[in-house]
Parts: sequence; structure tokens; C-alpha cells
Amino acid sequence: MPCNQAFSGSAVSLARTGRVLFEVLWEKVKVNQYPLNYGDHDLTFFLSVYQDYDATVACLADLRKCYPASRVILRSDGDSDPRFQLLASGHQVVYRDEPRLFEIKNGGALIERMLTIFVERPTRYLFKIDPDTVIHRRFTYLPSRTGVFGTLQCQAETPSVQGGCLGFTQDAA
Repeated sequence: MPCNQAFSGSAVSLARTGRVLFEVLWEKVKVNQYPLNYGDHDLTFFLSVYQDYDATVACLADLRKCYPASRVILRSDGDSDPRFQLLASGHQVVYRDEPRLFEIKNGGALIERMLTIFVERPTRYLFKIDPDTVIHRRFTYLPSRTGVFGTLQCQAETPSVQGGCLGFTQDAA
């Protein structure tokens, strides 16, 4: 289903499992019960890539279906594959061919570099996504408070935000 297509119905019965999947009605969003509080121009997506061209192709295709006008930064983390630059130009993506920073000996240099690139042209929100991130739809809403956000993991022990899709408000970045 395209990202901008309206949902229909409020529930779908899954006969094999007997479970019911509830959907949020798109009509409620359109009548401002859940108003969108952002536009494409408010979002920057950052992907750091290394030897994962095929996953990056799929990720960028999904991303552009849902966020056609958002800023996207594709940073090659020491991967000299020339296809990344061609891929970036075909999806209106800023491409950075840079040295490898992901290795443990570099500590947090990759995140520091992401934030440095982001503040060159900041937006209200920054998302660090992995090349294997699958984007199915637009966000229903984004937080208005300053902070880092995403899907929580290890809630019982020490809660943290999963790294596959990590969001930052501009002030937090």
C-alpha cells in the first residue's frame, strides 16, 4: 500500500490465527484527531553504508515512497563501491564518500560525524537508520519535547533505544 493511501476499515480478522488486527483509521488523522506535526522538510535521514549495497537500494526506495522531499544523507563508511554514488544521485540524496569510522578503535566517531554533517543544514528531526531498515509508512506523529526517541529495548533491565531507527530532535542532536 502506498504511504499516502488511506486505510479502510477498523479491523481485519486473521482466520488462521483467530487474532484480530486493529488498524488506526486514516480518517481520524485527516480530521486532526491525530494531526501530523511535521512535513518532509522537517526531517533528515542519515544512512551509513558499508558493503550493503542491495539493502541500501531497498531502503532508499522505501524511504522515497514515504518521504519524497526529505533530506537524506548517504555516508559511505570506507566502502569504495561506485554504485553508492550513482544510487544517491538517482534518489536526490547527499552522498559522502568518507573513511571507515565504525570500527571499535574509533569509539563514537561515526555518531560524531553524523551530527557534524547534520548541523551543516539542520532540520527539526534527524533519523539515523540502518541500510536494512524497512519503511512501511509515514510516522503518525513525532515528539515535540527535546530528546532521543525510537523503539525501546531491554526495558526490564536497562532501557535503551534500538539503533536501527534512532530519532533525534534538533535540540538533542
